[in-house]
Amino acid sequence: MQKKGDLTLGVIVSAALVLIVLVVLTLIFTGRLNLFQGAVTDCVKNNGICANYFEGTQTPQEACDDASITQSYTYAADLKCSTGNVCCKKYI
Repeated sequence: MQKKGDLTLGVIVSAALVLIVLVVLTLIFTGRLNLFQGAVTDCVKNNGICANYFEGTQTPQEACDDASITQSYTYAADLKCSTGNVCCKKYI
């Protein structure tokens, strides 16, 4: 015979799943879990090239001009490369 205040196993499992979903959503929307950001801002994944950039001796566009031998590239400030490099995208 169950009392009115007893918790069943199903209720406990459901509450745990809801809690896990809420934690994951919170991490995604606060920016601490970057599942989507990397693909959006990665230079190479967006068909760009990373060019060596020597800050103080050239502009980012000059670095892209130096890197482009057969095609014309332009500096893409919104896309990221590793430190010391700038992202260059082909002219469309």
